Amino acid sequence: MKKLLLLLASTIFLFSCNSDDDSTPSAEGTWKLTTFTINEAADINNDGNATTNFITETGCYNNSNLILSSNSVANFRLEELDIQLDLVAGTTDQYEYTVDCLPAEDYLGTWTQNNNSVAIIIDGETENFSLNGNVLSKSFPEFVEIQVNVNGVIEYRTVGATLVFTKQ
Repeated sequence: MKKLLLLLASTIFLFSCNSDDDSTPSAEGTWKLTTFTINEAADINNDGNATTNFITETGCYNNSNLILSSNSVANFRLEELDIQLDLVAGTTDQYEYTVDCLPAEDYLGTWTQNNNSVAIIIDGETENFSLNGNVLSKSFPEFVEIQVNVNGVIEYRTVGATLVFTKQ
């Protein structure tokens, strides 16, 4: 009888202490792009202050988001932009950027979550995002191409970026 009670108590204890970690948040929901930093400072808005904040510098990306549906569908809406580095009229060595924000494009795919890692698969390519509370983020070593003035010669430079989405 004592062994039966011990077995019953052990069984109850095992089932009451399940291994599910309720502290891992669900990635399902709508995520707004709140931070877009590039790994090299640039003065794209021509205000005399070069920063790595690509949203502030371009004035774009305010309508970019990520929707992760309960049926594992991912809808990634990312605004695009057209950046040109042009010679300032009447000068021979001064350049300024012009930026045109383009409407957001929808990229459809799927998503899965494994603890604090969220895999988003679009067009056969998988990107793994980190989930920390209500923040979803990903660093890309090469993300955007920017024109730069190098001793009077316009060159294209690919820079890395970090995207941070906040759950809405």
